[in-house]
Amino acid sequence: FEIREDPAGFEDPDYDDSNWERVPYPRYAHGGERRAGEHLYLRREVEVGSFERAVLDVETVRPSGDLYINGRHITNLDRHPARVDVTEALEPNTTNLVAMRVNPHDTGSPNSSHHMSVDTHSSWFAGLTTLELTGRQHIEDVFVYTTDIDDPANLRLEIETRGDGDAFGGRIVARAYPWYPDESDEPAGQISGPVTFSESAETVLDLQIPDPMLWTVHTPRLYKIHIILEDEAGTPVDDKVVTTGLRTVSQEGGKFRVNGRSTMLNGPLIFGHYPPLERIAQWMFSPPPEKYVEQILGVQRMNGNLFRMSVHDNWTNSGVSDRRLARMADQLGMMFMWQTPAWAREGPVDEYDLEGLPKYAKDVRNHPSIVMWQPSNHPSPYVSWENEVLEILESVDQSRLIAPVSKTREGWLSWVPWEEWPDDVPYDESWWDHPLLARGTMEQTFGYGKDWTPIRMLGSGHEGMVDALPDQERLRYLNSDTHAFFDFESEESISQPNWELHRGQPRYKVFSYEYYYDEGSIGRRLETDEWKESQAWQALTAAEGYRKKRWLGYSGTSWCPLRGGGNTATYMKPAVDYENHVKLAYHAMAMIYQETLAGSKNVSLVYGPNDDIPVIAMNLGEAKSVEVQVTARSLAGGEAVETRFGDVYLPAGQQVVELGNWKPDLEPGYYAFEYTISEP
Repeated sequence: FEIREDPAGFEDPDYDDSNWERVPYPRYAHGGERRAGEHLYLRREVEVGSFERAVLDVETVRPSGDLYINGRHITNLDRHPARVDVTEALEPNTTNLVAMRVNPHDTGSPNSSHHMSVDTHSSWFAGLTTLELTGRQHIEDVFVYTTDIDDPANLRLEIETRGDGDAFGGRIVARAYPWYPDESDEPAGQISGPVTFSESAETVLDLQIPDPMLWTVHTPRLYKIHIILEDEAGTPVDDKVVTTGLRTVSQEGGKFRVNGRSTMLNGPLIFGHYPPLERIAQWMFSPPPEKYVEQILGVQRMNGNLFRMSVHDNWTNSGVSDRRLARMADQLGMMFMWQTPAWAREGPVDEYDLEGLPKYAKDVRNHPSIVMWQPSNHPSPYVSWENEVLEILESVDQSRLIAPVSKTREGWLSWVPWEEWPDDVPYDESWWDHPLLARGTMEQTFGYGKDWTPIRMLGSGHEGMVDALPDQERLRYLNSDTHAFFDFESEESISQPNWELHRGQPRYKVFSYEYYYDEGSIGRRLETDEWKESQAWQALTAAEGYRKKRWLGYSGTSWCPLRGGGNTATYMKPAVDYENHVKLAYHAMAMIYQETLAGSKNVSLVYGPNDDIPVIAMNLGEAKSVEVQVTARSLAGGEAVETRFGDVYLPAGQQVVELGNWKPDLEPGYYAFEYTISEP
């Protein structure tokens, strides 16, 4: 046990906090049922010089709290990003005390069937907080995004300046410096322009950068943009620095593109459940930073490039928008479908946080790692909510795709029977053709107990074989020349972990609600001593499902989720277990996510004696010439027969090249087919 100091008067500068603990990392979270009902008290002494204006920039306070300066209560805070004017409360040229009290959080009734924890006391914390000291005329906000990646590249700067009402005239100077991975003091480009305002002004400048170093997941290069507000005499009045990458996101020709090149967004969902179990609620929305790095590197080792955010502890208005995670991904080379804390999992959108959505988006919109906004999962459609979401996000950012929901019109409407639709509420479908819309659905071809038939029929044009989306509609979306098409949550077959690695844990040999899936997909429920067979089945479905979606032209696939922890660590779908041990499906996805891949354009597991094997090669990277060797081996490992396709040219981007048919001369039996790609 521990004896705690009485927090009464904690906001007073004279309060003795010598026995208090230091927070171990910024954005430190409290939580868990052992801490139920406890407030989080935070104090920070700040040495302050002279200033005319002081603003505290607060990323978020979850769920809510109080801000104090030098013992004075300033305001109540909530989850929305806030810029709090503390000019009158802060004393110049001395030490000031900034204090916060964060209220405890409790989601109420546990709902472990929706991938949450039965511990409902999840993550209360104060987000990253910065004190800004400026003059009366200052730079309030900067949005930077790339409009052209040619040489020179063009970086558009949207700069908001503010004043106290007195007339101001001067200019804005902007310089771009290489910053990561190699920092330079020599500007790569600069521009200036006049500005006049009394209360506020919006200035747009186009900063050109010769010999641009583009941001990609393989080369996550970043620039530091230094923006200076000068008066008429050229004296600096205020400045602001942002870091960003030169990259564009688009979907010309119906393909997802980064810097104009078609590619796929491949990776898992992030659920936010971190071990050990007693920390699962505390760390859910604000874990130690190494938990984020661990997952990013894990996905990169899986040859993935994407995280789809799906952190939630209830059905509506529950998500994360952690500045730390975006900063890490910018430098490590990872892309995100970003959720924001206005995110809704399912159910009605009546209480959706439309007010907070643009605030959250503005807070992280300078990060190149975020390539798509996805402000919901699959809620119930009402009125024209999806149009509202599109309009709100487009108003603050035109540089990314937007996916209001993760299901198609047909799949989404299937959640609300037409007989329950209000007669006086028209359904507006104009959102489906919005130029920034990211179209997609949740295929779950192998998920929820499906057998092998759906993957064989996927893309064949047959109706009613996969989920709620008619296959003819699916093919039409895949063949669109205006919009890409994503599988936002896919496959989801289950597999048991290696139980020996979980012996002695309360989750040992415990299934969640998915226990019956084996009966539909395999034909019977696998026992716990068959965990290897279970992992083999999941790996097989991952490999065959994702391989086919590559040749069908999907612009992305998202496994749900990366690691275990959902349903109080009993969830069976993840590719990595709760203790961070990878399953066989992880390796299968690493194989299929390779930029260059060869295989059969056939997902059947049995070839007849007169069958030809249609051999294809697929590319996601640079253009290249390759040779493809196909070898059929006996299961004992001996080589049986082989063939070779030479001088195969693979164009750059997302491409599929048919190499021809091969009819191996084999005796009936079991064989493993190995496809090897090499340089000529």
